[in-house]
Amino acid sequence: MSGEIYLSVSEPESEVFLGDANGSLFEQEWNLTPSDNSPLEIVDLEAGTYTLNIRKSGYADETRSVKVAGGQRNSLHVTQRPLAAFLTVTTNVEDAVITIEGLGEFKGKVTNHQVQPGRYRVTAGKPGFMSDSKEVQISRLGEQRLISFDLRPPPTDRLLAEADAEIRAGDFSEAERRAMQVIQFDSSNPKANSIMGLAKYLQGKSDSASYLITAILGSETVSLPVKVLNQGRGDLQLISGRLAFDRLYVVFTPNSGAGSSFRIFKSEVEGLEKSLDKSVIPNVNFKGKGEFGGKKGNSRVYIYSRMTFLRPDRKSTFCEAGSSHTDLCDADMTSVQKLIFDWQNKIR
Repeated sequence: MSGEIYLSVSEPESEVFLGDANGSLFEQEWNLTPSDNSPLEIVDLEAGTYTLNIRKSGYADETRSVKVAGGQRNSLHVTQRPLAAFLTVTTNVEDAVITIEGLGEFKGKVTNHQVQPGRYRVTAGKPGFMSDSKEVQISRLGEQRLISFDLRPPPTDRLLAEADAEIRAGDFSEAERRAMQVIQFDSSNPKANSIMGLAKYLQGKSDSASYLITAILGSETVSLPVKVLNQGRGDLQLISGRLAFDRLYVVFTPNSGAGSSFRIFKSEVEGLEKSLDKSVIPNVNFKGKGEFGGKKGNSRVYIYSRMTFLRPDRKSTFCEAGSSHTDLCDADMTSVQKLIFDWQNKIR
């Protein structure tokens, strides 16, 4: 006649192993799930002495010897002794980085991480959100604590002011990063796209024009540092200034003086091309009809990179020494050409 063991444990999700009197395991193993409130029923056992081993991470292994007699039911409850406390950390955003002071960094949700009693500082953060920190006091072994973070993006005005400051300080990659934090949540934000496009342009990145066009579509005026060629009587001049675009006009404003300024209506820009001058330096040029130096007229405009300079003879150009600068001259002109082309064809 067979006997039975009815087993209940204090902690759900425990593993139970059944062995004989010598401790040899049978091919029997159970996992007690959280929803399993009823005892584990082990039936059809031959009379004899058995060993139960109950295991769960964070708790001491518990071993019990049970003598089974034929026709009898042995009921047993095991209270498991904790070896640690358990800390769970959640956030409202995916893939947040969670740092538990003294224990390390974790990506995403932290579930029942084993800790010893003590005080812990927990920090959650993710690019595009303001980080947050909380302190938690764990008082005893077996304690279960839950900390939740509700991460929020930083104020847009503050981010854009910081991005503007980074542009002025010459840290274009940091300006790009801050502008992107805004664009992640508001992809059409005109100011953020303007800063992003300018930061990318100043780094020679090819995708600057798409951000600048988005800014213009949002009624933002965008401007880029360039140089414009002024051909005098025999001598050349490269005038530094800003090339600005709104929905209707392209405007060049010199850094000093007004003699080389121009303002041209979009429909009056014709024959856009990127070419090389006699010094094999790239430029973007087009025919334009509008105001030149405050007077109405028409002319072909030659735009050069801000890294282009005149040689001492003032009859030829060169891109500032260094392969990166030479590449930047070409990248600048590629971006300007694409911006003007898209400005004419995508802005209505």
